[in-house]
Amino acid sequence: MTVFTDSMEHGFATLLEQHGETVSYKFRDSGTTVSRTAIVDRNPPEAIDQVGNAVSFSLMVYFHNNEDDGVQSEAVDNGGDEVFVALKTNGTAEWRPVYTLIESDGGTTQVAVR
Repeated sequence: MTVFTDSMEHGFATLLEQHGETVSYKFRDSGTTVSRTAIVDRNPPEAIDQVGNAVSFSLMVYFHNNEDDGVQSEAVDNGGDEVFVALKTNGTAEWRPVYTLIESDGGTTQVAVR
């Protein structure tokens, strides 16, 4: 483990404790659904795909990158997994598809949700 990863994991744990919300994550391959605390960004910036097109997402969701209390990045199935989350703060949660794994650095897994 690098110093950066160790620092990020500790900082992310504090962020989850103070601002996290409970969401459910459904893995397509196993059919398993788990309840996790995550950071939900409801106003994410557009991303650029591999050919330079802007791609919009409804949400960005950040988890610990482990299977005990997060979502392992290696287990993310783009287009198959789903997150049960509200599009708006205090809104009604619904199943939303995971579009893609954005990043898995510093002990976190970041997924884009449509």
